[in-house]
Amino acid sequence: KRDPCLPVVPDHQRRENEHAWWNKVKSINKAFPGLVQSEADPSCFVLTRNSTKLIVVIYVDDFGIFHSGTTAGKALAHEYIEHFNKHVGKPLKVHEGKVHEFLGLTITKTQTGFKLSADKYIDTLRARFFPSGVTHAGYKVPADKDLPSIVINAADKKTVPDPQLLQRCQCLIGSLMFATNARPDIQYTVSQLARCMAWPDANIEAAAERCLIYLIGTQDLGLHYERVADPKLFGCSDANWCTRQSTSGCAFKIGTAIISYFSKKQGHISLSTFEAEISAGTLAACEAVHLRSLLASLGYKPKGPTVIKIDNTAALRVAEDPVMHNKTVKVFSDLSQALSSTDNNRLSALRRNKSPTWGSQIFCLHYWFRAAGEGKTAPLQNGFCKTAPQRYETAQMQSRGGKDTMCVCVAVD
Repeated sequence: KRDPCLPVVPDHQRRENEHAWWNKVKSINKAFPGLVQSEADPSCFVLTRNSTKLIVVIYVDDFGIFHSGTTAGKALAHEYIEHFNKHVGKPLKVHEGKVHEFLGLTITKTQTGFKLSADKYIDTLRARFFPSGVTHAGYKVPADKDLPSIVINAADKKTVPDPQLLQRCQCLIGSLMFATNARPDIQYTVSQLARCMAWPDANIEAAAERCLIYLIGTQDLGLHYERVADPKLFGCSDANWCTRQSTSGCAFKIGTAIISYFSKKQGHISLSTFEAEISAGTLAACEAVHLRSLLASLGYKPKGPTVIKIDNTAALRVAEDPVMHNKTVKVFSDLSQALSSTDNNRLSALRRNKSPTWGSQIFCLHYWFRAAGEGKTAPLQNGFCKTAPQRYETAQMQSRGGKDTMCVCVAVD
């Protein structure tokens, strides 16, 4: 609870203070020789010096400083800390050693890798929302199959809730949102519950409590990341079709566990399952581009295109039929607008290609990045794919010099 003796800081002043702090941190990091800010994630700074890597991750006033684990890496980390303390008024409180906990998430070292879990955070939630203990035996799944109808009923009624019920539901659902950082199995449930945070009822409260009870019963679960010889970025997307806004789902993994996932309500009303699936695939393709850029900035550039699998027969048939009838015209028009060009890249038309190697249809989204010092970017020629996606990407890379082209292939089984 806030100390009543402390003055209340207005929101606009608090935001100004946050912007001033972030600008100061950026200026200090840019002054450190060789430390480069990632274009994919502005809160990540990377430095590579003589095969020694230093990664600085910033979350408000929490810093995660990671190095190669060698003597040179440790010296480089100390050099950065001294540089930061020299330019900031209040020195950093450094806890040196292996990372065991960061932002409420527990990191456990294993024989083959490490495990990311939220067991300590779940203990905190249990003590906060169930101080007398959990009397229920537990659940095998985080939500009941009737959860979407419960959410729709609460959204339709929009009953003004009791202040205590409103506060409890908002605090509980908000706490569950943070738990999704290490528990993707509750992502869909929390996404549904978050749609009624303004007008929750008793059923929404019961559903949120069920999700927390499920977490308490499965507290030992987590994400296991193990060493693999050749880790590849791989993704899949799915969507449910609803008479209102459908829900898009996506997950990406490298090696043995996923690194990025979401479940969110679509911003438009899909007229068919095909449109809902294509919209989810579009968001997944955008996430793939972001992850590829982030991995490249960390020094681990993915080899070949990123595969995203979609389970939709209608998408297959549209890919085989080049005729754009009245239903698909609107779909692809919306997708082209959603994936419109920015200052740094351009998106070509959605191409429909068939790969004899994969035996499946491939949707290829091609991004052309402007080369340094180049005024305009001309579209590539020979854009139709008749071979495997790997060969297609290689051919396109050679046509532009192999420096400013990236291909994202969406595979539809």
